[in-house]
Amino acid sequence: SANRVDDIHGTPGAETTGLPSNFASIVGAGGYNTVLPTYWLQELFVTADTIDVNNPVNAGWRYSKRTYASIVVEFGDGDYYKAPLSPVGDIKAKTNFNYGQGSKVKKWTNWYWKETEDSQTGCRSGINFRHIRYADVLLMYAEAVLEGTGNVSEALSYIDQVRTRAGVLTLQHYLDEEDGKIPVFDKVRFANNLSEFEMVPLNKTSLLRHLRMVERPLELAFEGHRWYDLVRWGIVREVFDARKAEEDVIKSRLIGNYIGKADGSADEKIYPLYLNERVRPDWPVPYANYDSSVHDYFPVPSIEVQSNKEF
Repeated sequence: SANRVDDIHGTPGAETTGLPSNFASIVGAGGYNTVLPTYWLQELFVTADTIDVNNPVNAGWRYSKRTYASIVVEFGDGDYYKAPLSPVGDIKAKTNFNYGQGSKVKKWTNWYWKETEDSQTGCRSGINFRHIRYADVLLMYAEAVLEGTGNVSEALSYIDQVRTRAGVLTLQHYLDEEDGKIPVFDKVRFANNLSEFEMVPLNKTSLLRHLRMVERPLELAFEGHRWYDLVRWGIVREVFDARKAEEDVIKSRLIGNYIGKADGSADEKIYPLYLNERVRPDWPVPYANYDSSVHDYFPVPSIEVQSNKEF
């Protein structure tokens, strides 16, 4: 409930930028839906970020602490945008999850405190925009360790610091339970028709992939890192291909007005993406148009082209 979040988080903390209005839901918040979570990211949060029930930060929560801090999902945070219920009390209407929308951006917004919005600027408080966070430092350091000395145990310890703070099961937990293996969370189950996550032995390669494809996108979602990460790792094409293939699978599972199975089970119809009406086409354009030689670099400034004979 909103009261519970008020108690946990205290004073509102949105940024002194236009992000809240741009990211917020159209219905109930008067925002613009400029950015929406991809289905891949939504499924990663909902199904892969498994809470640690022994971690006190999870008291009374259905999803992980960082899920609640990052996105709004149905049945998880339905009151967030304070939109009115439909005449039949459909929770889907609460935050206007329709026309292919499965979740909304929550990070950078503060609609629990909508009444404090500045009508002229759309800002919520005077808290500064954070360009770097300690969790980012820990993940960068873990990456540096893997790329440098290759010390898997050391890198694991820094990644698990981030996971513990997020309230999710540590990778060490999976290692202990699965005979030295960790789940391949980024190959999401629903979009790949998998009943369970694949398990792989822990080594430099598998941990580096986890860091790149799970930990950084979950922890740093909507903070402006992802494109630059993918470019510096040289895996933009790989990611676009995978997301486009998953989107095609999701489209093939559109039955009637819902994504899911044909047996009519309500939970199966909507879990974990909660889609109705259509599948939003996020990937066809970047999949078709991406060119590494063009899109991985900023253009040379015109003044340099004009004044430098090398051009």
